[in-house]
Amino acid sequence: MFNVTWIPVNTKNIPAGDINPCGEDIVGSPAFPGLFFSTDSNFVYFRIRLNCDPRKPNSADLENAVWGVVIKSAASALTPPLFTARVNGKNDPTSNAVQVYTADNTNPFITQVCSNPIVLGALGNVEVDMADSNFDNTPDFFLDFKIPLTCFPAGFFDTARIYCGFTSENRNNINKETPPPYGDNAALCGQTPVVPPTVSIVKTVTPLTGTTCTDTPQQYTVSITVTNNSGTTLAGLTLTDTVNPNFTVTAGTNPFIVNNITLAAGASQTFTHTLTGFFTVSGLIPFNTATVTQGSTVLGTVVGPNILVTPCRGLIFS
Repeated sequence: MFNVTWIPVNTKNIPAGDINPCGEDIVGSPAFPGLFFSTDSNFVYFRIRLNCDPRKPNSADLENAVWGVVIKSAASALTPPLFTARVNGKNDPTSNAVQVYTADNTNPFITQVCSNPIVLGALGNVEVDMADSNFDNTPDFFLDFKIPLTCFPAGFFDTARIYCGFTSENRNNINKETPPPYGDNAALCGQTPVVPPTVSIVKTVTPLTGTTCTDTPQQYTVSITVTNNSGTTLAGLTLTDTVNPNFTVTAGTNPFIVNNITLAAGASQTFTHTLTGFFTVSGLIPFNTATVTQGSTVLGTVVGPNILVTPCRGLIFS
């Protein structure tokens, strides 16, 4: 499985239906979400719960089908789609790729934005694993896929979105599991707009001026306040604070790391550490970089603040 923290984006009741083959039948419930989402610094990830294995019998290849997610604005599940992200497993020269298209009310596949060949497996961009559910007395499966964030506008997933799962036997339209506006199965769309969990980071460094004197190291106090901006508790967070390589540390810990942080929704926590050392160059230099992660997912990062470093060699004090 991809090493990410999955966020459930559809906890509606989606019972096993009459979709055949069952590897194209999305299933879900409040206890077993039908659709998940995640991001890190490079990719957006989607997970679809299917009623059975989407691979061909006795084969590592996917069925001759399409699975994907329609991405909408946060107004409601009925708002016009913006993009469609899909795993196109059709057996023809233009298929067998993970793709992104622009979309509107009438067409989920208007203009292709990205296309990357399917690489099936944990080291690829599509993965199939047995799920933790059993909707019709047979094992369910997860179809996971990832897409480079560069396929979307900058900061696109920092804004609340609604996600609708779908499947199809046709690469030109959606004709199996059909969410609105392409069909009437509204249960395939998540009800609550989803924003990836984020944290804000505020840092101070005292003092904000220093020198490059190698024989007079100076002590700096670093204060880092992390605030949970999401609506749910975030657990298992790691704070890593790394000092600029142009600062030679003579006392203190670099990088400064705090593991297993838990923050309730809206809560803040402040971490303080001290470093003694000297800069090897002068100028306005960012002192450190603080990053908060949850597993491999980066929830926030801040560079700085800047330290004004002035050279001291050759100065005459009176």
